[in-house]
This record gives sequence, structure tokens and C-alpha cells, in this order.
Amino acid sequence: MIKAVFFDIDDTLFSYTIQGIAPSSMEALRLLKERNILRIIATGRHANEVCELPLKEMDMDGYVLMNGQICSDSNMIPFYDNPFSGAALEAVLKIFQEKKVPALLCSARHFYLNTFTDRVARVHSIMERPAPAIGTYQGEKIYQFTVYASYEETEFLKEQIPDCQFLHWNSLMTDVIPLNSGKMTGIRKMLEHIQCNPEEIMAFGDGQNDADMLKFAGIGVAMGKSHPLALKHADFVTKDIDDDGIYYALKHLGIL
Repeated sequence: MIKAVFFDIDDTLFSYTIQGIAPSSMEALRLLKERNILRIIATGRHANEVCELPLKEMDMDGYVLMNGQICSDSNMIPFYDNPFSGAALEAVLKIFQEKKVPALLCSARHFYLNTFTDRVARVHSIMERPAPAIGTYQGEKIYQFTVYASYEETEFLKEQIPDCQFLHWNSLMTDVIPLNSGKMTGIRKMLEHIQCNPEEIMAFGDGQNDADMLKFAGIGVAMGKSHPLALKHADFVTKDIDDDGIYYALKHLGIL
């Protein structure tokens, strides 16, 4: 019996075609709530970005943020975090301060952009979101390092940043997080919080950073046009996001 469903945001809940959440997905969230099935976000996004979406009005039951780096309850109050430390923290701060590659440092409350380039402008134009202001790191805990570069373009950074993993979620940006983290790690912490077992959950995703949670969940669902790793680890491949993929899977699999 499925007791909770975890949702990635970009290209899973959030469609760039309509720059929003499809009505069918909003209806699916409403119906899950009617059936007392918990609805939890599992995203690479920061809390500030999630709050800009129309999800707050849906009274979501929890949030796994920045690829499992922070887990928060329904009120966005964190109960678990996993910041950078040691040599990994020193490395990302050095790269950020050198400004050879545009990048974001992500703390619990803020983004810090090191430099503004054509690539940064292009990314935020596609996403239809303003770029963060250029800022100076103020010493807070850092949870995610996001580089404005493709997975292939970040190869040269892998030797410079120890004990980290690189998660590619679109063709222009790559997230860097500690090696002992990921959406699956965050979901494990969330399951402890909600007192639920892996076989009692379902997860929707499309990207490389979703592969571990799709494999971990009792039912892992990959959206149409997903990354090959997401497809490999999914139990079911649904329709595309712009073809009501979430609603279709929940109906097809007998959850709704």
C-alpha cells in the first residue's frame, strides 16, 4: 500500500512549456490528499525557489531540498541537513572565489553568484527566472554548489573537488553535493520522520539526480523523455510531462 509519493520538480511537476504545473498534476495532488497519501517534494531546487511555485497552496507534506541536503517538514522547517565540510568545502569556496566558471553557492537561506556571464543570462532566460545577485560569501553553511556548465564541461572540476558527486539536471547546469548525499539519502531521513518504509512509497522523476530515488522507492516512475539513468532504474515509464504523465501513472498504477 502506497502511503507517500515523492515528486521531482523540474520536467516532472514543473513544465517549461507552460512555465507552470499542469492542471492534471494539480488535480493529482488534490486527489492524493483526499486519499490521505502524503505528497512530498524531492528536488534539486532551493527552498526559496520552491516557495515561488503554486505548491504552497497544495499544503505539501514535506520537502527534500537541494538533492537531499536539507529535509523540511510541511511548514518548511528543517529537521535534517548535510552541509559541505573539510576539503570539499575548501575546494568549492576556492573555485567560487576564482570566478573562472560561473557558479552558485547555496546556503539554507541565500544564493551567492560569483560572476555574471552570457551563460548565466541564457540559463535564466530559459528558466524565466531572474539571476541571483552577485554576492560575497558570508560564512554560512553551504549545502550545494551549482555550476553553470554541462556535465561534460565540469570534468576538469572533478579532480579539484574531493569526495563529491556531480549531478546533471539540464544541459547548462550541474549540481555538486557531498558524496554521502543525494535524493535517496534525503528520502531515507524523510521516511524516518514520517515513519514510513521504502516499499510504501512511490517516486516520480526524470533526471540523472532522480535515478537513486527511483531505484529506492517501492514504485519508481520515470517521466517520458527522462535521462537514461532514470529510465534504467524506474519500475514504470509514464507519458511526457506535457501529456499528463503524473496523472496517467497514478491512474494506471491504481493509486487514484
